[in-house]
Parts: sequence; structure tokens; C-alpha cells
Amino acid sequence: QYWIPSSPYTNDPHALTLLLAHGAGFHKEQWEPTMDDLQALIASQPGLLNIREIWSIDALNHGDSAVLNKEALRLGYEDSFPWEEYAHSIHLFVCGLGKGVGVNLTEHHLVGIGHSFGAVVLELSMGYYPKIQYTSLILCKVMIAPNADIPKITEVVMGGSEKRCDIWPSRGDAYQLLRARGTWRAWDDRVLRCYVNHGLHPLPSAEYPVGKGITLKCTCWQETVSVQLS
Repeated sequence: QYWIPSSPYTNDPHALTLLLAHGAGFHKEQWEPTMDDLQALIASQPGLLNIREIWSIDALNHGDSAVLNKEALRLGYEDSFPWEEYAHSIHLFVCGLGKGVGVNLTEHHLVGIGHSFGAVVLELSMGYYPKIQYTSLILCKVMIAPNADIPKITEVVMGGSEKRCDIWPSRGDAYQLLRARGTWRAWDDRVLRCYVNHGLHPLPSAEYPVGKGITLKCTCWQETVSVQLS
């Protein structure tokens, strides 16, 4: 949850509440640079947009959720991760009438913002009862494709996840290596630092019970099964 305590819109029922869903291999904190840029834009143009608060939600096999659920993920999620699992968790969070978080989001003006498989998940989250009433949806790089293209696309994206390096001596080493490689070189430095600071955790882990260094919270295999198009 993100909010500005001094904001006049914190308890404004007409202001917007943003609900963020991340892409495969990322995590809830990955949105923080976007939040910073949005806040700077709003500050530069008073009255442009009134935001009550922002919620960013991990998929259950990504980020901190993956660490908390490490044992449960061994029970039926080794070969596939249905996207409906993330969608259902978002629905439960929004329509749970404040149970666990102390906020009844069904009374908020919700704007869903999703990236990649998170964009699809937001659409899927509207398939449960009671239906989430989004004021609007912003979907970035939606992970959909024509049926004929799915096998090839799945092969490419899964191959990238399977071959990824996932152990580094330290966060500093991970940052230096990633910033010099592949798509990570094109990332905003703030986004890369979020990835290193919040997407990695110390060994040992469920995936690597022996060893030193740091590894991914969302294991390469969990990312791989999360990007299967269906």
C-alpha cells in the first residue's frame, strides 16, 4: 500500500485508487519508479488527477509472496502456474471486504494497471463474483497472441527464463552484471535497482538449500511456468 499521509485525498471517496499487477518475473515493488514519475507529474499540474492510494500486488509465486509460499509452491505448481491463480488472489483482495488489510476496496474508485501477464490477470479478475467494478483499466504489453503463434512465442519466452543466471555473490555483483546484459541494459536504473533490491534474497533457498550468495525470489522455473500462454 502506498499513500501520502498529508494528501487531502487520502479519505476522499471520489479520488482514485490504483491497483497494480506486475509482469512475469517481476514483483510488486517494480512499479515504484512509475509511481514516483506519476506523483511528480501530478505535482507539476495541480488538479490533473486525484489519487487516494495505490496498491501493488504480488502473484503468489513472485516477489515476497514466493518466499512466503515456497512450500506450497511445491504442491501442484511445478509444471504450471494458471494465471487464474493471480487473478483470483486479486479478486479476493479487492472483494474481501477489508479482511486482512483493513480497507474495503469495493467502496473505492479502482483503476487497474497491469503489465504483460499482469494485464491479462486484471481482465481475468473480473470473471469472479461479485464482479470487481473497475473505473478503468490500463493494460501495458498485454500478453496475448493468435492461437497459431502461441507455440513459438511460448518457446522463446520460456527459453529465456530457463537459461537465465540466477545466483550471484552479492546484490552489488548482480546489479553490475545485469546492467551490462541484454534487455536489462535498456532499463531505467531505478527499475533495475528495484529488481535487485526487492527481487532477490539470500541463499539458502527452497530451490538452492545449500550455498552462499543471493538468488531470485521468483525462481527461474516459476517464471518459466508463469509465461506459458494458454
